[in-house]
Amino acid sequence: YIARKYYGVCGHKGYSSDQPLHIGDKPREGKDGEIWGPDRVDFGDMDDRGWHNCKLISHESWAELSVSIIKYMQELGFSMHALIPCRDPVSHTISKCSHLKRDLASWSKHNNDSELCHLINTQCDLEEDRFNESIIAVANSSTFYWYKNFTEIDEEIVRDHMPLRPFVLPEHTGKYKTNEPYPNEVVREVVQRCGTQIHEYKMKDPYYKMCAQSVPLVDQVPDV
Repeated sequence: YIARKYYGVCGHKGYSSDQPLHIGDKPREGKDGEIWGPDRVDFGDMDDRGWHNCKLISHESWAELSVSIIKYMQELGFSMHALIPCRDPVSHTISKCSHLKRDLASWSKHNNDSELCHLINTQCDLEEDRFNESIIAVANSSTFYWYKNFTEIDEEIVRDHMPLRPFVLPEHTGKYKTNEPYPNEVVREVVQRCGTQIHEYKMKDPYYKMCAQSVPLVDQVPDV
């Protein structure tokens, strides 16, 4: 979306310079089994291209890499503003379970509540944290926002700093995910049995703590 609206966008969610006029791109499967395309760029491709032509960078890798990119851009003379999307800890954890292809239906069937909640809390974390306090410490400024409200961030912050295309290109509709979402009944059961335990466990994480302090909705809106 953002790469098809502005010039100068780089990173995992797409490059402005790569956007075709018409929607006709076909996502491709990489050697790692992941699906890549104009709106979901391979991490290796991003590293090869560098960041020196970028005005807005999207990245979904470990926090240390984000810090190194911020420092690199600052060395080039740029002031860096970090946009941190916040999510409800319960729905976010379930989303990560899905991303890692964890079998929640089987876990729910074969484990009591305590065992199920422990599995979810310990087996659904990504290997690398995308956020830690070092991002806030090194960035010149930062904004936390409810991740579904990016349109507001676009209107309040992004549009004042990004060159707008003469006309906004239509959004891509290609499918980039290789995993199917969990059935609603599985999600409801997990939330009913483990929602409180997941929330208490995840709120120890600095990411959720800082989001709760900055974006009250992160603690109030169930997103499942």
